[in-house]
Amino acid sequence: MKKGEKMNELLKILSSPQLFEVLNFLKDHSNKNPSSIAKELGFHTFTVQRYLEILEKFGIVSSKVERKIGRPSKKYRYCGGKVTIDFDEILKVFELKSKKIRERESKARYNYDLKKETINGVVKNGKIIKLSDVEGRVLFLVPPIDSTGILISKIVEKLNFPEFDILFAINNLVLMDIVEVVK
Repeated sequence: MKKGEKMNELLKILSSPQLFEVLNFLKDHSNKNPSSIAKELGFHTFTVQRYLEILEKFGIVSSKVERKIGRPSKKYRYCGGKVTIDFDEILKVFELKSKKIRERESKARYNYDLKKETINGVVKNGKIIKLSDVEGRVLFLVPPIDSTGILISKIVEKLNFPEFDILFAINNLVLMDIVEVVK
């Protein structure tokens, strides 16, 4: 997982009252799978599974895989704990909004999907880098290295993704040396 992406996921779910219902339930009922938690609470299984996967990355819950007849089942338990939010790091990402970006190097090769106006992946230094949907859509709009760049605020206007997701995607593309911030 790319730097900042984990925190972005956590920030998105923290405002959900459902998240705390799931945690409270799991605190009292260990070793439950997302499906049984969702059924008990009346939530969608995918929502519960997403919450638990994100929380597991921060050590708030843990899981073990049980293999019985049929598909393996991932059972979760509540661990508790603390999460530190680095607001300086988040503000650095947010400050990108007023900057311009462009491609960093012309040696990279892209796997385009012209119908969807996205880039699925990048081959750079012989290594294949798979991009998220947001990263791919952003990179599709980024001008080449010999340009003066594009304002990130213009990219935000053009795409139908939350601003925070776009800014984190751009930060990831900068960290991967695929795009650069124009000085």
